[in-house]
Amino acid sequence: MALSKNTPITVLEGKLQAYSLYQAIHAYEGSLIFKRSDGYASNVAGGNVFLGHAYAEANNASGGDGALEVFVRTGNYFAKAAVASLAITDLGSPVYASDDGTLVLTAAGNSRVGRVAKFISTGIGIVEFCPITKVDGTPGAHIADAKVNYTTLDLDTEAEIISAFNTTNGKINTLLSELEAFGVLLTS
Repeated sequence: MALSKNTPITVLEGKLQAYSLYQAIHAYEGSLIFKRSDGYASNVAGGNVFLGHAYAEANNASGGDGALEVFVRTGNYFAKAAVASLAITDLGSPVYASDDGTLVLTAAGNSRVGRVAKFISTGIGIVEFCPITKVDGTPGAHIADAKVNYTTLDLDTEAEIISAFNTTNGKINTLLSELEAFGVLLTS
């Protein structure tokens, strides 16, 4: 259910970052905050990239784009949370937000926010929140694929060797980008 009051969360770790809040948004303490396609922060999920939880209330209900900043808990962190239909078999499953206060296990139309780190009881668990991940939370398709002649020593010309190096470098760069998107590596 969408939040209508401050709802503090108990956090085990994390850090803060300020983001420009979109116009007419009232973000309550504990609201899930997302990055809109125009770059502004909002409390609307709907496939937007997850930024983190609002650290404090930020009421930009009567302000324009960026008139106010919202402080958001970022970096990976763990918090106890209600997750609709959570069962013990969901350990490790992706967690999504359908609005600024509702966590679900369904990807369609929602924003990925993390994964189930621990089951506590039906509908309650510890979620590892992973801000600023790709919307679908999956790595790009076929990152490791390479042409057959690159792996069977069938490179006959200098141009084929250069092409093989360029292809390999492209695959490595894609892999590094994916690791950065998932927070495994720092952005270069």
